[in-house]
Amino acid sequence: MTGRIVHQAGFLRIECLQVQARDGRMLDRHVVRHPGAVTVVPVLDDGRLVMIRNYRIAVGEWLEEFCAGKLEPGEDPEPAAGRELEEECGYRAGSVRRLGAYLTSPGFCDELMHLYEATALTPCEQALEADEQIEVELVHPDEVERRIASGRIKDGKSIAAFHLWRACGGDPMGVESRQWRDPAEPRGGMGALANLSVTAWIIIACVAVFVVDGFLPPRMVRLAVSIDPGVDIDEVRGKQVIFTEPVSQTRVERLPNGRLTERTVPAMGGDAPIVLAETKKQVGTISYQLMPLLNSWLYFSTAKALVVEQPFIGWTGLEFWRIVGFQFVHADGNHLIFNMLGLFFFGGVIERYLGAKRYLAFYLLCGIFGALMYLALNLGGWTLTLLGIKAIPGLLFNDPTTPLVGASAGIFGIMFAAARLAPNTQVLLFFVIPMKLRTLAILLLGWAIWTIVRAGNNAGGEAAHLGGAIAGWYFIGNTHHLHGFFDFLGRVDPTSRAGAARRARRQAPDNAEIDRILAKIQAQGIGSLTRQERATLSRASRDD
Repeated sequence: MTGRIVHQAGFLRIECLQVQARDGRMLDRHVVRHPGAVTVVPVLDDGRLVMIRNYRIAVGEWLEEFCAGKLEPGEDPEPAAGRELEEECGYRAGSVRRLGAYLTSPGFCDELMHLYEATALTPCEQALEADEQIEVELVHPDEVERRIASGRIKDGKSIAAFHLWRACGGDPMGVESRQWRDPAEPRGGMGALANLSVTAWIIIACVAVFVVDGFLPPRMVRLAVSIDPGVDIDEVRGKQVIFTEPVSQTRVERLPNGRLTERTVPAMGGDAPIVLAETKKQVGTISYQLMPLLNSWLYFSTAKALVVEQPFIGWTGLEFWRIVGFQFVHADGNHLIFNMLGLFFFGGVIERYLGAKRYLAFYLLCGIFGALMYLALNLGGWTLTLLGIKAIPGLLFNDPTTPLVGASAGIFGIMFAAARLAPNTQVLLFFVIPMKLRTLAILLLGWAIWTIVRAGNNAGGEAAHLGGAIAGWYFIGNTHHLHGFFDFLGRVDPTSRAGAARRARRQAPDNAEIDRILAKIQAQGIGSLTRQERATLSRASRDD
């Protein structure tokens, strides 16, 4: 075959080849000559793969890929693999292993793609080119396989790279077969504590709060306030009132020897009168509930979340910490045990899938969405009550001061995420009845909706379960929304985007380096710059 170059654009050139057909005729065939490229499958210590979302101009959409890049003429593929990993993903490899090579489109192009596995990764700064739009995502291998099967991942080189990686010994374990805590080596000087999973720390936190609360003095918490019939609130406004509290009760009990004795039983709550300080006339009633001290500071309610005016008390609310705090307190020991069992059995699966930081964001967001669902339904019911409408199925008409506590909204989110990832996993309902995880999720969802609609017992709790379940199902399928959850902690969180920006400012190039790059452009043209030099110039222009 003979050929001639008919077009050249950058590193690509198109050749027209003369080929002889079977009948002896000479035919023209056009082929694209390519210098070759590398693709990297980066594997974190916890088994997740580092992927990127890359905007591809040729197809006009974002594609999920493994990082890749072309080779310079005569360049060794192995160092090129390390370079692309650092520039596009922001990770530096401690070890690089060659897996093979494959032709990407041999029908018209001679591009040879070299594939490498990168392990022992440590974070570093990305060095993107000016025209690159790339987002990094950490994905479990099982999820990569699901995305390929569903058509979500459609980049051919990445599909081939993933399957070749697995064929060469990539982690074959599925999410259902892993233990709840990886037996990895300790990550720091704290030994076993440094190696605990986020799931374990959440369990420890919930149990610790419950135990400590048992030793602290309980607190009588004011809840609903009502005005007695015939009392004009404008007439008593501004006057000093006394909030009485429920009093202890004395009970007569019979001892084993038959003798009678009196025992004082502390009040657990209830209603008590509100009286004017001057005349001792009752003008209202206030409801109380005896709560453990930490519980009283952290529980969530509609009245605590919004700004509301209560008679005789004034404006209260906007206690924003409660939307997270309520997830760590529980009503009693049984409530705590059942929630922690759910977290124990399902939490580790989702943590390994998402990674520690995104898993914590996921868990807290599911709890927050549970509180928001409760808030929305209770606010709707409360508003209609003020308008004289007493009941509409699906809304919560309980008093807006009713407390909401417990980790179950976050745990429902975890369970429904697990059901989406591994729907056919067998579980035992009540440790006895076998069923698929998907079936269990449907039953729990149906029970929550039924309880809310019929205003059954614990309808408020089921509203939170419903919100957590919806959030869990959504976020496990849209994990990129979890990346920025902790960015508001940028000053104290070194892994946030604000932390990355702070590191970039510390690493700003000096004037001598900028002068050298500008001189190179003047002498050799902008096309002579390496990616690192372009990134340095781009950072300097942003800083200015």
